[in-house]
Amino acid sequence: MLTPQFSVDQDEKNVYIDIKAPFIRTQDVEFFVDGELFIFSLHPYYLRLRFPGRLKQDDDEEQDESKLSNASYDIASSTVKIRVPKETAGEEFKDLDMITKLLARKDEPTKEKAGTKPLIQEIGGTSNKAEEIAELGEKFDWEIEQKVESNVSSNLGSKYGFDDQYSGEIGVSVMNGNSINELGDPENSTVESRSSERVSLEDHKFDPDHYLADFMDNPEISEFINWSNPMLGSAYDFRFNSEEKDLLAKLPKKSYILSAPKITYINLVSIVFAYVFDCCTTMDDHTVESAWTIGKLIPAVSCLDTNFSTLHSIVIACTRRALAYPLYRHWKLVQKVWDDVYRLLKLASNDKKVIVKVLLRVVKIFDTSDACHSVYNRILFHDYSAWVQHANEVVIRSLAHDLRKTLETLNKSSLNWLIPELEEAAVEAAQEG
Repeated sequence: MLTPQFSVDQDEKNVYIDIKAPFIRTQDVEFFVDGELFIFSLHPYYLRLRFPGRLKQDDDEEQDESKLSNASYDIASSTVKIRVPKETAGEEFKDLDMITKLLARKDEPTKEKAGTKPLIQEIGGTSNKAEEIAELGEKFDWEIEQKVESNVSSNLGSKYGFDDQYSGEIGVSVMNGNSINELGDPENSTVESRSSERVSLEDHKFDPDHYLADFMDNPEISEFINWSNPMLGSAYDFRFNSEEKDLLAKLPKKSYILSAPKITYINLVSIVFAYVFDCCTTMDDHTVESAWTIGKLIPAVSCLDTNFSTLHSIVIACTRRALAYPLYRHWKLVQKVWDDVYRLLKLASNDKKVIVKVLLRVVKIFDTSDACHSVYNRILFHDYSAWVQHANEVVIRSLAHDLRKTLETLNKSSLNWLIPELEEAAVEAAQEG
C-alpha cells in the first residue's frame, strides 16, 4: 500500500485532512476514527495518523451535520478533503505540520540491530512525558561535562551515528570512495579513539599560510560576512513545500527515547553550524561540494565523534574545523555563522519547523551528492530529522540561551593554534614590507 501525499489543518472545532489521490473511485473512500487515531483506506492508498488530541466519533443520533465527519473529492486537484470534529472544541492540536510525527505508530517496536540497546519505544501518557521532558530541559546544564564509560565501545563493538545505533555502514562507503570520512579504521574505532584522532587530524590540517592569506586579503569573505540568511528574514515562510512533505513522509516513523538526550541536542548544534556555514559561503546556492563541506565540519560525520557533553566542547570543535578544512577560513566568518546559528535556534524555540527545514535541506544535499555519502543520511540525518519533530521547545530555548553565553567566551587562543600570534606577525610583516 502507498502512503499518499497529505496535509493537515485545524480550526477550533475540526481537523481537516487533505489527501492527494488521483484516479480513484470516490464511492470506495473509507476512513475510520478512534480517539487519537485516524485511518484512511482506498486502494492503493493507506494513511494512518495519530493525532496529539482526541477526535470525535460520529454519533448516529447527531442531527447537526457540522458536528459530523465529512468527506468530499475535489476533481480539479485530485484531493480527498476530509473534515473530522475534535472531541473537545477549542483544543489546539500541536505539531500538525510534523508529518513524520503524525505517522509514527504507538508502541511500534524498533528494528533493533544485534547487540544494541533498545532505542525506540513509544509510551502512553504523552502529556506526562512532555512535562518530564520540559522539566529535564530546564534542568540541563550545558556546561557540565559527562564522561562516556571507556568500556562501552568494546562491549558493543564499534557503534556510531544517531545515539550510537549503527555499525558496518561506514566501512563499505569508505571502500566505495567516501571522501568525507577521516578515520583510518572507522569500523574498529572507539569513542575515545575517534575523539583523539579527530583532534590530531585538525592540528595536522590547520594551515597557517592558508589562514593568513584569508585573514590579510580575501574580498569574497567580506561579502559572505555581510550576506543575510533569508531564513532569518521576517517575511520567510517556514511552511513545508510539497518536496519537503514527501521527505517527511519517507523518514523513519518512530518515537525516540534516547540513551543520552543532552549529547543528542549538543550534536544538533554542529549540524546547524555546518549547514549555515555552507549557506554563507555559497550564499544559499549550494554546490556539488556542499555535502563535503558540511560533512567535514560535523565531527559526528567526518570522524563519527559524538563525544561532546558540553556546548563549549562542540563550539571549539566546529570552530577549529571551520578554520582548518573549508576553502574559506576566517575568524569573523566563523563568528557570523555562529550568530546565525544562535538566531535560528532561538526561532526554533518557538517553531520547530525552523530546524526541521534545516535538517531536510541537509538530507537533500546528501541525497544528491556522491552515492557513498548517502550513508550519512542513513546513520544520522534521517533520524535527526524524525527525532527533532518530537524535540521539546523548552530544551531548544535553553540550548539557544546557553549557546549565546558560550559564544561570548569564545576566543582565538582557545583553539590552541597560536592564531593571535600568527595574525600579529603577519600584520607587522605587511607594515614593514
